[in-house]
Amino acid sequence: MLYSQAIHFFEVYYLSRILIRAGKLFDGYSLKENIELSVEDGIVYYGRRQGSYDRRIEASTVLPGLIDTHVHLVHDTRPGLFSVSARNVINLFLAHGVISVRDTGNYLSIRDLFNSFNQDFEVILTYTVEKPPLSWMFMRMINNINDLDLAVERAYVEGCKWFKLYNNVTPDIAREAVVKAHGKGLKITCHVTGIGMYNVINYGFDAVEHFVSLPFVEPISSDHNGSSDRVLEKWESIDEGVLEDIAKKMSEKRVAITTTLALIRSMIGKLRIDRRKYSKYIMPWYRFFKFKKKKEYDKVYSKILKAIRILWENKVIILGGTDLPNSALNPGISLWEELDILIEAGLTIWDALKTVTGYAHEAIGSGYGVIRESGKANLLIINGDIKSVDDLVIDEVIIGNNSYKPNDLLNQLKKIPWFGF
Repeated sequence: MLYSQAIHFFEVYYLSRILIRAGKLFDGYSLKENIELSVEDGIVYYGRRQGSYDRRIEASTVLPGLIDTHVHLVHDTRPGLFSVSARNVINLFLAHGVISVRDTGNYLSIRDLFNSFNQDFEVILTYTVEKPPLSWMFMRMINNINDLDLAVERAYVEGCKWFKLYNNVTPDIAREAVVKAHGKGLKITCHVTGIGMYNVINYGFDAVEHFVSLPFVEPISSDHNGSSDRVLEKWESIDEGVLEDIAKKMSEKRVAITTTLALIRSMIGKLRIDRRKYSKYIMPWYRFFKFKKKKEYDKVYSKILKAIRILWENKVIILGGTDLPNSALNPGISLWEELDILIEAGLTIWDALKTVTGYAHEAIGSGYGVIRESGKANLLIINGDIKSVDDLVIDEVIIGNNSYKPNDLLNQLKKIPWFGF
């Protein structure tokens, strides 16, 4: 049985029982060839099952759904436009195969808003804290160690999977926060600048945000946090031997790190995949969320690429993440930019895909990102061989019992006007 449902603006095709023949299947960790998959009631089974099928799909390649491990979901907030904008954002993610995101700092109600439009799209919440003055309006304030118990309890009650320390946090708070968060079953991540990379590793953090933070070996004072000049200075002076040492220690303690390197490509004017053509569907002024171009980053970009290779060779868990809306990166396609950067650094397309599928699934606790026996279907159907990011032409996205056609999703986008409500 196959029929179309108009559910909350999305064109969704309900699939009851399908057989997929794949020339290549990447399950999130490894590549298999000439595989048959059955999808029954939204569940994946390897091989053909008894009984008839409602539909058969011949696919050159099948991938699991992609996961963006570092976003700040954004939409137009004007009455009468916020719903159209939020739907557009979901469409853009799904059309590019990104079906799960970890929101690393936002109002916690953002998950309910997005899920009210589409429950297939997964939003993993992060509870973000720092000492005053707060950097963003959605931050939660802590003044000292004594505030951690309440903050962690709130994160747990709100259904967050992650607890995040932002810029203005000291090492003593960081050390205690790890204990408190893990005590409630939460994973913990941070901006490394106020804590120091070696402290982050030794304290037992699960992850570090932003690859460019890697050279902040020791903590720096909060008035320098986020300083682009300090980032440049650190990268120019970091010794390769120190990077090797950090990589080995991260690997030993299984500390993951998110990429968010499309921002750097944006700064040096080298975005190749995400050309921001979808900005008008998010909000009319979205394209102005850009960093000023800093050609100085040209000097360290090659060093960053080399550091990626060092971490990968030392088996550090690298997670593909974008940090949109920074630099006006567009939902979905900006994650392809991150993959392209990893390939430029020397990873194969399949290794790069691990950072947004299997590794991301494990690290952030997503329900997607892997294709496994008796698991929920999250399949990207691609009719073509994949040798680079340019070959990620998705014909169909299957999530559970539902099927989405990327062309339909993009055709449903509505431009957000400059004026009005």
